[in-house]
Amino acid sequence: MCAFKWDEDKFKYIARPFCFYVNPKDNFLASGNAIKFLTEQNFDFNKVLKDGIHYARIKDESSIKDTCYKEEYLMREDVSSTVEALLKQVEEWIYFSVEKSIIVNAECPLIKKAVRKMILESFSEVGIIVSSS
Repeated sequence: MCAFKWDEDKFKYIARPFCFYVNPKDNFLASGNAIKFLTEQNFDFNKVLKDGIHYARIKDESSIKDTCYKEEYLMREDVSSTVEALLKQVEEWIYFSVEKSIIVNAECPLIKKAVRKMILESFSEVGIIVSSS
């Protein structure tokens, strides 16, 4: 990128170039000829991959926003306390109940998914089977 500023005294533009390394957030393809050319020009692939600015394609923007929204939603205090309460309910059932099964009612699919994941992580040693309906 290059920023230009008009210099009235010298009656010309002053250019200030900046170099940003960018790379896509997901996998990308490069031809062998392109890699060979860049290597011959002393291109620093390590700098691009390590320090480069990640970008997303426009077609991927909505799914990235959805993911961020889901993570934000699950971090809300009221939602996390609901998840904790449901986990507590499962824990009490595992260790103190004589019932063969339990139904955990989650108010929305995001909470249901979070609780399912946490049950599998938290109680893996018990050999619990989680099914969704």
